[in-house]
Amino acid sequence: MQIEKQLDVHGARYNKKLYNNFFSSIKSYTECNDSRLSRVEKKLDKDFEGFKKDLLSSQNTISIEGAALIDKFVAQIKELSRSKE
Repeated sequence: MQIEKQLDVHGARYNKKLYNNFFSSIKSYTECNDSRLSRVEKKLDKDFEGFKKDLLSSQNTISIEGAALIDKFVAQIKELSRSKE
């Protein structure tokens, strides 16, 4: 995914497992049906917060900017999903 490539290009340090959990949650969220949306969204939020916290723990500019961009990305995914309803 583009997020991982950009983080790697800029040398941002992050926990691969937390990233993979987050990426899996994005995929599940975009592919889920309406009956599971609330549960899957909670998991996405939890996985994103864990990944973001890890990313921000390195306290460098790249990680901080990356976390802000990823935050916007997650918000856009949710907005698009809600607009399909």
